[in-house]
Order: sequence, then structure tokens, then C-alpha cells
Amino acid sequence: MMKKFFVWLLACCLLLQPVIVRGAEDSSRQFEIDHASGTLMAYLGEETSVQVPDEIEGVPVERLGKGVFTEKPHLQELTLPEGLLSIMEGAIADCPELKKVHLPSSLLAISGFNFESCPKLQELTIPANVGANGDEAFYFSPSLGYQDQQGDLYLPDKLKTIGAKAFYNNTGVWSVFFPANLEKIGDQAFAEDDIRYLAFAGADLPKLGKQVFKGQAFTDVDIAWTASRAQEAAAEKVFAKFAPACTVWRSNPPEEVAEYPEDDDALTRVTDGGWEMYKGEKADLTVWTSGDADEEIYALGDGLFKGNQHIRSFYPHHANWFTTIGAEAFKDSSLEYVELFDSITTIGPEAFANCKKLTSLDLPDSLTDIGAKAFAGCTGLKDLHIRSDASLLPADAFQDCSALETLTLDKGQIPAGTFDGLDLKQVLLGAGVS
Repeated sequence: MMKKFFVWLLACCLLLQPVIVRGAEDSSRQFEIDHASGTLMAYLGEETSVQVPDEIEGVPVERLGKGVFTEKPHLQELTLPEGLLSIMEGAIADCPELKKVHLPSSLLAISGFNFESCPKLQELTIPANVGANGDEAFYFSPSLGYQDQQGDLYLPDKLKTIGAKAFYNNTGVWSVFFPANLEKIGDQAFAEDDIRYLAFAGADLPKLGKQVFKGQAFTDVDIAWTASRAQEAAAEKVFAKFAPACTVWRSNPPEEVAEYPEDDDALTRVTDGGWEMYKGEKADLTVWTSGDADEEIYALGDGLFKGNQHIRSFYPHHANWFTTIGAEAFKDSSLEYVELFDSITTIGPEAFANCKKLTSLDLPDSLTDIGAKAFAGCTGLKDLHIRSDASLLPADAFQDCSALETLTLDKGQIPAGTFDGLDLKQVLLGAGVS
């Protein structure tokens, strides 16, 4: 009777023990999992390379618990399973030899104090769906350089919050690319790094904590290519506090919007800062900020795209030294859209004459000179917004623009006869326009 009692007691004790499963491929791999929550509670092995299975005892691994891979002196590479949703606070830290971590696309959150004091960590890509990085998430991982191992840190599109000291003292990070949805960067999140370049996909900066870039000396900051001059000025004011020598730029148009011309002397020629010849056949074009001799490209030459039936759109580069569109630059071409960036001061005579497929125009406030018949014969033009002083307009600037329906004028005095004979359906005038 007593023997049966002890057998029963032993069985009960075994049922109360945590589930420990040894990896099928290597019996030295040991894991403990909480069956109710799917949280991996412990790793008991000492291997240099660990691959966590997606299920343990039939239970999907959905969370990485606190301390699972903390103080693992031999761990060099860690692969986490698809289906993992979150990495809890301090799950992976103080691993002096850890170099590579493979995170699953299913991951949604990385809590604080993860990857802290992993000084050799070099390869780690934050999955696209991660929405938050907690405090000190990558604290003192000085070798960290993401994706291309060139010191570039690409943060995922859905990331909204970066915790305090999240990337503190990551001296291997030279460039950081922030997503448009980012809302907050915590105190000292990038302090004591060696950052040289920042790129924000959004036009407005996220909320920045105290000393967020303490100890940095970066020289260039990019914000969204669609940002306004006012948003650029606001960013300049912010970054003057962190790195007084840095310059804030609006990014150039992305590749999916416009391409650079062929770098071929037979097709493209730039001389003394002016783009003078183009014989290529690309439809959507932008231009380099500088030429082969590092001269700043500031102008489109006279007649550059005259009669070109391949071109569909043109976007100038967004460095503020691009100022001039030469005479007849797009005359008689198949141009459908042009971005007139707000660094442009001069549009030459007949620059866009007879661009019959052009449907809308937005003339920037930066303009100081508009040549005769600059837009004459644009018979498809329907929507026109003039932000510059209306008094700059030659009387024949929009001659024979017979389809024009909507006109918005921000300021200035309209020269007599400029819009005579046009059947305008809507006219919007700013204060003081006469």
C-alpha cells in the first residue's frame, strides 16, 4: 500500500514540473514553455547556434519570455520561429559572442532591454510588422549594422515608437532610415552613436525625446521628398540643437517616380552646371544634383527636351540650387506633368509652349522671372495654381490655353489681358489679389 502511495506521489510531482523538451536534432537543446500562453520560458543548452522550433509539445511558440537568452556566453547565432509575436523585456541580452539574430516576419513587438550588451551583434533585420521597440532595446551593441552591413539601419514601416536609449552607443550604425509612421523617439535613443546621415520618410518629424542624438556630429538630414519649404525650415530648427553644422534637405524623387538619365556621353551632356543635351528615351526623368566634375547642376538648357515624344514627366532634384528652366526646354514635347520645385526662379520664353498633354501646373513662390509665351498653346491645361506674384506673368504666358477651367492666384496684380478669352469655371483669389 505504501509503495503505491509513493508511486502516486511521484506521478503528481512529475505533473507539476515545467515541460522540458529536448530538440529532436540535438539532445543538448532544452526548452521550457508555458502551455497556457505559448511563452518560451527558458533555454537550458549551451550551443553556439540555436534554432527555436515553432512548436514545443504541440504548443506554438508565440512569445519569448524574460531572460530566455540572457547571459549565454557561447551563443553566436539565434533563429526565432515564424509565428512568434513578441519578444518580452530582457529576453535576449548580455550575450558577448552573439553575431546574428534571425527574426520572423510574424513579429509585432520588441520590448525593452533586448539585445542590450551584445557587442558583436552585426546581422539583424527588424521585421516589417514590428510596431514598437522598447527602452534600451539595442543598448550597447556597437557592431550593429543592419541589412547591408554597411552601417545602415533600416527601421520597419509600421514602427511607431522607439524607446529611450534603444540604440544607445551603437557605434556601428552610420545611417538611420526612419519610417513615415514613426510617432516618437525616446530620450537618448541614438546617443553616443557614430551617425553621419539621417533620413525621415515623413514630412513632419516624430516627437523627439531629450538628448535623443547626444554626442552626434551628422552633417545631412533628409525628410520626405513631398515636404514643403516650411516643413524643411521646421526640421532645420530642430536639428540645429543636435548638430549645428548639419544641413536638412528634402529628398530627391524616389526611383519609382523618376529615373536619372543615361550616364552616357552620347545621350546626355552636362556643361558648367547646365543639362544641355538629352537623346535618351526615358519617360519619367529627374536630374543629378551634380555633374562629373562635381559642379552643381542648376539648370535645364534651352531646347533640352524640345520635340521629345518620349518624355512623360520631369522632376528636378531637390537641392536648393536648381533654379532655371531654359527657353523652349519642353516646347512641343509629350510632357504630361512637371514638378516646379520651389527653388526655381526662372522659366524661360516658351519653356512649355505647346505641351498639349500638360493638364495641371503649380507655379512656386520662388519664381522671379517668367518668359514670354512660357505656357502658350498648352491646350490640355485645366488646373493652374500661381503661388508667385501674379504681376510677373507676361500677358501672353497662357495664350491659347483654351481648356483652362480652374485658376488659383495667391498674391499680386494680374496683368491686363492675361486670361482674356478663357472660359474659366472657378477662380480663387488670395487676399490682396487684384
